[in-house]
Amino acid sequence: MVEKHRLITEYLKSIGILDDSQIRDIAKAQKESGSRLSNVLVEMGFARTEQLKDLISSLLGLVPVPTFDLEIPTEIAEKIPPAFAYLHRLLPIKFKDDILTVATDDAINLLAQEYLESIINLKLEFVLTPETHLNIALEKHYGRIKDFLQAAVKKDEGVSVSFKGVEKGEVEAAEAPIIKLVTQIISEAVKHRASDIHVEPLEDKFRIRYRIDGVLHEMPGPPKQLQASVLSRLKIMSGLNIAERRLPQDGRIRVSAMNKDLDLRVSTLPAIYGESLVMRILDKSSFLLGLQELGFSSEDEERFEKLIRLPYGMILVTGPTGSGKTTTLYAALNYINKPNKKLITVEDPVEYQLSGINQVNVKPA
Repeated sequence: MVEKHRLITEYLKSIGILDDSQIRDIAKAQKESGSRLSNVLVEMGFARTEQLKDLISSLLGLVPVPTFDLEIPTEIAEKIPPAFAYLHRLLPIKFKDDILTVATDDAINLLAQEYLESIINLKLEFVLTPETHLNIALEKHYGRIKDFLQAAVKKDEGVSVSFKGVEKGEVEAAEAPIIKLVTQIISEAVKHRASDIHVEPLEDKFRIRYRIDGVLHEMPGPPKQLQASVLSRLKIMSGLNIAERRLPQDGRIRVSAMNKDLDLRVSTLPAIYGESLVMRILDKSSFLLGLQELGFSSEDEERFEKLIRLPYGMILVTGPTGSGKTTTLYAALNYINKPNKKLITVEDPVEYQLSGINQVNVKPA
């Protein structure tokens, strides 16, 4: 994408629209705003949108093709994740000799084109089509996606969620409905006090489940056509390689919700119908509970206190996912953490940093 941007700015320089100083200003503005090159050029007054489209389509050799009456087979239409195609106005129209021909009405949406190349691993050929033609074709092939995304944008989230560490330029404004949908999935889990979110592609549906009090509960899921876009968005937020779909990956998302800082530990696992993704929701404040806040009876609490004060022995803490094992162990560590003691932990991974304790982060070989 950088090479295409340089090609475009150098071309605009060669025909007298830009000079070196203006190119530097454009690069700086684009880096600061995270906007598309085309948007920056228009906003800074260097070119009009239609003028840019004509210039760049000519430079890149994009051929005009009508699409309003094309009959596109389903297997070709689904070569691109439907939500991504609809949001970025990209329509696959032909697949021949391992080349996927994609129609667009926006020759200057280079970010979407480069991103598409990275997620479908096919050689792409872009052609131009009139905006009115593309509107008809997108409505015909992706109308259900449009309806679902519009409903997602209007739906009240109930819990305000903000994400930390996500660069402004990572996602274009066109993907706002997918961002909204992913935010809803996470915010609903926080609202229901879930310990885990399971995002599972199945043969005939895209399933979302929350683990609440150790038990998995199925929630209303988005259409299966949104599967690739939702998974890609979550992988971007987790810092994972979106092009890698054959190997398991681990990542992390930092979230602020309900006046709490939360960590979402993300794991992916390739399956036959797509990548299964699990997010473990870690509430840092829960790791600061005292023993008296764990729900023990007074008799059990007294017995537990005596055991953890012993200088030898082993305590096994067992239970299903989300039952409070880590919270119990951290509460025990806080209880025995005194200036006259040296404490060392071996954790996979360290989920919360405890002051005054030597915590060792390990990974299985």
